Order: sequence, then structure tokens, then C-alpha cells
Amino acid sequence: MRALSTGVNAIRLLAAGMLLASAPALAGEVEPMGRVGEIPRLQAKAGKDLVDLPLKHTDVRAEITGPVARVEVTQAYSNSFAEPIEAVYVFPLPDNCAVDGFRLVVGQRVVEADLQKREEARRTYEAAKRSGHTAALLEQERPNVFTQSIANIPPGEEIRVVTCYVQDLAYDEGRYEFVFPMVVGPRYLPGQPTGTRSGTGSAADTDRVSDASRVSPFAWPAGLRSGNDVSLAVTIDAGLPLRDLEAPTHQTATERVDERRVQVRLSDRDSIPNRDFVLRYGLAGKAPQATLLTTRGEHHGFFTLVVQPPALDVGELVGQRELIFVVDVSGSMSGLPIWLCQEAMRDALRRLRPADTFNVIAFSGATAQAFPRPRRASQENVADALGFVERARAGGGTEMLNAIETALRPEVEAGRRRHVFFLSDFFVGNDEEIIGATRAYVTALEHQGQRGRVFSFGVGSAPNRNLSEGIAKAGKGAAVYATNREDPVRGVVRFFRQIDHPVLEDVSVDFGSLPVSHVHPSPMPDLFLSRPLVVHGRYELGGQGRIVVRGYADGRKVEIPVEARLPEEAHGNAALGSLWARAEIHDLLADLAYRKMAGLSFNEPATTEAVTGLGLAHRLVTPYTSFVAVDRSRTVGNGSPMTVNQPVEVPEDVDGDLAGVVRSAGLLSAMSGMGGLGLMQGNAVGSAMGFGGLGLAGRGSGGGGHGLGVTFGTTGRAQGRVDVQSVANEAVVSGSLDQELIRQLIRRNQGQVRYCYELALQKDPKLAGRLAVRFVIQADGKVKEAKVVENTLADPLVGQCVAARMLSWTFPAPKAGGEVVVTYPFKFATTQ
Repeated sequence: MRALSTGVNAIRLLAAGMLLASAPALAGEVEPMGRVGEIPRLQAKAGKDLVDLPLKHTDVRAEITGPVARVEVTQAYSNSFAEPIEAVYVFPLPDNCAVDGFRLVVGQRVVEADLQKREEARRTYEAAKRSGHTAALLEQERPNVFTQSIANIPPGEEIRVVTCYVQDLAYDEGRYEFVFPMVVGPRYLPGQPTGTRSGTGSAADTDRVSDASRVSPFAWPAGLRSGNDVSLAVTIDAGLPLRDLEAPTHQTATERVDERRVQVRLSDRDSIPNRDFVLRYGLAGKAPQATLLTTRGEHHGFFTLVVQPPALDVGELVGQRELIFVVDVSGSMSGLPIWLCQEAMRDALRRLRPADTFNVIAFSGATAQAFPRPRRASQENVADALGFVERARAGGGTEMLNAIETALRPEVEAGRRRHVFFLSDFFVGNDEEIIGATRAYVTALEHQGQRGRVFSFGVGSAPNRNLSEGIAKAGKGAAVYATNREDPVRGVVRFFRQIDHPVLEDVSVDFGSLPVSHVHPSPMPDLFLSRPLVVHGRYELGGQGRIVVRGYADGRKVEIPVEARLPEEAHGNAALGSLWARAEIHDLLADLAYRKMAGLSFNEPATTEAVTGLGLAHRLVTPYTSFVAVDRSRTVGNGSPMTVNQPVEVPEDVDGDLAGVVRSAGLLSAMSGMGGLGLMQGNAVGSAMGFGGLGLAGRGSGGGGHGLGVTFGTTGRAQGRVDVQSVANEAVVSGSLDQELIRQLIRRNQGQVRYCYELALQKDPKLAGRLAVRFVIQADGKVKEAKVVENTLADPLVGQCVAARMLSWTFPAPKAGGEVVVTYPFKFATTQ
């Protein structure tokens, strides 16, 4: 290791306790119309100069045709230092994407990457780095987490790396959904440290998460942001007229080419990559009952079959239900996320039917239950469960495996069907273990002649969708989401829409005489109302025939016939082959995880070999194959570049301290061959995450009792209370929008207001007062302006935060059109 002593090596990090680069302060007067001050950006000091960290910009271009998206992500790195550097960046991609392209752009030179076995690609990269060649490496850590390494970026130059992938779009309730994740959230990493570090993250590898150091990137210091902005453009060619286009998470600009084609661009004001981008839209007309997409390559053909659920008699309903609600109250859920879950639970418990039985489980480092066993959904029991939920306080680790066991292991009462509903941000690192356990418990119930399904409810700005989707698939259920900028009741409504209607169970697909093989998913999931069955498969020879989808609804046999033609000649969308290979890889790895958790025999080397072969054959990044690109046209430096580990944003509305985030101010080191830990702020709490957490007070009742009868590790922070009802009559509304509708939407979004307040309570636990915000609702229901007009709080940041949040709210469109001007008061007080 070279000594960090002079010049560029004398790097001091400009953060609290060190030197802070000149930037507008956060405090001060509220700016007009809710525009808050620029958040300071972190810089490093090299000699007498202030220099930016390498990642400068991320540009996303997506083209959607039918149900498939083709996406190109360009990341630009610039070296502001006086010597060559290596940049290492951990970033997210969609959990269901197939990464099939990667290239390095150096000036005018474009170097297409080779796909190699992972160990071989790493050796190629390290050899290029030692030789002084510029090189780029792309490795998969999780289906939704990747590491990008770029060696020997010359001083004063910019290097671009381009990652390409394809994915299926989610489809539910007649609407497509495109999601681009922008930040890797913090992960709870259970197990004992092994004393090894395979990556450059903040955590050591453990005996339960062997790659913990590869999925735990350092985060930016509090109050500072990345210099990495993001631009995004999505082009949709739907084939049918588009309707109900919305981006609930971001400000966007939309340009319609015609009724079937549209381009959506991210607003410059929303360019900080700290939350997932979500875009939804519907198509005019009824969805076809079945769609078959095909492609033919040199040796094989591939297809994607999409089958819509049939209309079934709602009268022959689901029978007797047992509903188990499992709520995450770990540290990462502090603030807005836990409020979203509490609001969702209030609505869910009110929707129970008297014939249902139910229970509520809360988990963090430990697990507690509202009742010793499920109870009838009487008015008294529902009230007790609501009290249990209301008393939740976030803190501690995320031992989700224990919660899975508590919810799924007990036998189901005879004649009932179990529906388990997990509410969480799913910020956990042992994804494979949890998904495998879910499938094992659900399969065990089936072997006992019982039924259990698992649904996931992902909340917040950047939920771990690989885990939420994974346990839903393993549990034969479905995943729903509520972003931090949406009403959580939306997700609850979608959940009950699934379980309140007949489900097509024991689904199978009969391809008759068609030469079809390697069909996925396997096993086939249940077919829920409004969610189509999507099947990927491979065929050898062309032909015509009939495909029959079979299943049972309430014991009654149902068949859905599909006339099919598999073409012999080469044609079609080559992306279908990548999607099939991605599905095959997913099922191979999921089956391996299930067999491990269920105690069945498994052949891990055979699975590794099969996944590696699929990756190489289809040019896909997998856990065992990586892209590597080397520019050998010149030599840069002496082959020992300084490594810069690019920190990530903390997801919006996540309390980084309680989530166990380890913050860093630059992460610069001179280590060769491995990234250094650099310098960090001293607020790491990861080692303490396994302790405490529930913050639930038990309540005895005869021989029963609620919770654990004790309080587990409350955070000690003041909890904020926001009153929007007693002052509602003081609101002033000018325009054609009903005041009650305005009040309802403000009540639904009061969690965002409370989050702004609780941020300020961290500095002043006694802060209290009143705030009034004047905002303007446009003709389309969106808020275009927000300004604080009254503030008796001592901290002006609360008003800035609330006004900024209001810009993302959407109200019903005013009846008579035009604009509606609202002045609304809020009262703030603490509850402890």
C-alpha cells in the first residue's frame, strides 16, 4: 500500500469534522414555491484543489414495445485527480432483467465487452489494471445488485460504460408498470463474521451472507449528496391507444407522438438518484385472453405466452380465510416507512370479514404476536390488533427468517386457507435463505393437505424487489407496492382484490404435440384476478397446435385454450431468447435454495455449471459470468491506480442511522487489487442491529396476552404527532375542488409531513408549533407550487421539507377545471 502523504495522496474528506466544500447551506428562509436550497455535494481535497468523486452522471434510455422493455444505462466517470484512478460502484438494476450487453467508451473508441466465467473475467480485469490499460468489469451480486469496476481512468478524462438489458413489464389490473431502481438500500446482514471481505463494502462477510461485503456499499454523510445526477427517458410504442399514464414517484415531462406512442422524460428538478422511478399506463380496449410472442434463432426458437385470467363467478368465493399480517418494525422502517405500514394495517384490519380469523406479527431483532393464535375478526379483536400496531416503534435488526417461521409453520385450521401478508422494505441481505424457506414452508403445508399463500407489500422509496417478488413467487402469492409518495391504501386494495376473488389453482400448461421444452416458471403459479400468467419456453421445430391452460377454481375444473403457431423460419424479437434464459436461470437457482432450506438432496456444482453455460450461451451476466472490456490501445499510469469506492445515496425517507447505514465521506484508498475502506464518519451502528427493535408494549388479558409483554429496544427518540383534523376548518380553499376531498388526501399524506417533523426532532426533541402551507393545484390535479406562509416552529427545515413533498402530491382534477389555491395548517407536537 502506498503511503497517503502528499499531493493527491494527502486526501482529506470534506465533511463534518473535516473540511466542507463551499455550498449553499440547508438552513435559511423558505424559498418561493417550495424550491429548497441545493444540497451540498461531497468533494475531496487533493493538494490545494477541490475535486469531485468519479461518477458524474447516469443516463437511462428505455424503449418499451408491447410487454418488453429494452434499456440502455450509460454511466459517465471523470477523473479530477492528478493520477490514474480505479472507480468501484455498487448499483441496482431490476430484479427480473437480463443483462445482455456491456461496452466501454474511451473518447471515440468503443470496446465491446467479452462475457467470461466470473473468475476468468476478474483475472482479465486485474491483469489489464496491472498493465496500465483502461478496463471495465461488470459483476452480478444479486439479481438486482451489480458491481461496476473501471480501472486506470486517466487524469482529466471521462470514461463511459454502457450496460444493456431487457425485461418483462409487470402487468396488473389492466395497467403496465415500468420500474427503474436508482439506489441500493441498506441491508441487514445476519450471521457471524467470517473474517473475510470479498468486496469493498462496509460489512464483513458472514456465515449466512457469504458476500455481505459486496452488497453493503457505504453511504454519503448526512446532509451531503452525490454529484451523480440521473437523466431518464422512456419511449413507449404500445400498439394500442395509451391511457392513464402516470409517474407517481417523480416529476416528468410527457410528449405524445400519437395516441399509441409517447416519450416520458425525468424532470431536471428530480435528478437525485435516491428512489425508484415508477411509470404506469394502461391501454384502450379489453386485454386479449392470450398472446403468444415468438422468435427463431439459429438452433432454437423461443416464445413468451401471456394468458389473462378468465372471468369467474365471484359468488363461489374463497371459503374460510386465515389472514396473517406480518409487519417489519426494524430500524430501516423508522419514520415514513413504518407510518405507511401502520396506515395500510388500519385499512386492512377494517376490511376483514366476521368469518375470517387473523393475527398480527411484528418483527425486527425479535418477533411478537398480537395474539397467541389467530382469532375471529370480531370488533373487539380488531380493536386490540389496531392498538398492537399503533404501539409499534422502529428499531433493531431484520430477522425475517424468524417471522417466516412464525407465520407459516403452524398448522392451518381445518377448512381454512392461510394468506400471509408481509409489510416491509425488505432491506435484508440473506435473500436466498428467506425465499427458500418460504417455499419450503408453503410446500410442507400442501403436503399436509393445507393451503398457504404469501403476499408481499413493499413500502418506501427503494424496496428490495428481488426479495419481495421472490417470497411472493415462492409463496404462490403476489407482490404489491406503495411508494413513499403514494397512498398505502392502494396496495391494501390490490391485496384484497386478489384474495376476495376466485383463484385458478394447480395451474398446468398442456402443449399437446408442439415440440416445447424447458418451460418456466416451474412450478406454475396460481392465477389471480387481473394478473396474467406469463410463460417462457423453448422449442426445437416449428408447428401448429393447441395450448391448453388448466386449473381449478373452488374445486371446479377450468380450461383456457390457445391456438398457437411456432414458426420455423428465423424472425421476431431476439430479446425473447434472453428472457427465456433469464427465467431458466431463476428457476435453477430458486430450486437450489429451496432444496437447501427443505433439507433435500441437491447438486450445487451441477446447478453452477448449468447457470454458467446458459450465461455464456446467451451472453448474460449471472452470478457466475461477468462482462469485461479492455482498451489495449494505450498504457495509463504504473498499473497501481488509487481506488475510489463511490458511495451511494441513502434511500429517500430512510433513517440511515436506525437502518444501520455506515456512512463514508469518499472512500479513497491506495490499495491495489482491492478497494480500501477509506475514511468514514463514526456513526456506524451495523454491529448493533441484531439487538432490540420491536418497541411494542404487551398487554395481558387473562391467560392470553399481546406481544411479548415487554418493550424491546425503543429508539429513545421523540415521536412526532401531526394534527391535520382539528385545524381543518381553518383551511382556505379557492377553486372548484371539494374541501373534504382535499382533507382526505392530506390525511393520507400526513405520514410524509410527520417524517419531515421527525427529522427535525432529531436535533430538537422538544420542537413543536404550527405551520401553514399555501399550494396551487393544477387542472390535472398535480401540485405546481407550494410555499410556507406561517411557521411558529424554530426550525425552518420542516417547512422546506413539507413544501417540497407537496410538489409530488396529486389531487382529483377540479370539477370546473382551472387552478385551486389551498392554504392548509398543520399542528406539530411530540408524543414522548
